[in-house]
Amino acid sequence: TLYTSLGAGVWNIILATLGWWLGTIVSRDALLESITEYNQYLTYGGLAIGVACVLYIAYKAFKPKK
Repeated sequence: TLYTSLGAGVWNIILATLGWWLGTIVSRDALLESITEYNQYLTYGGLAIGVACVLYIAYKAFKPKK
């Protein structure tokens, strides 16, 4: 538990620092413009991954047992 907590803490610090640093480079308006531009593709990608997961789980659940 201790090592997991330390590792998670290190990763959180790294990711928070990276987010802060990227926030100083990219303006908020440019970021929102990019999100708006690619939102439809990200939505379709997320839905495709969700459907693939559901199909995989259904396949594993209904597959004949040996």
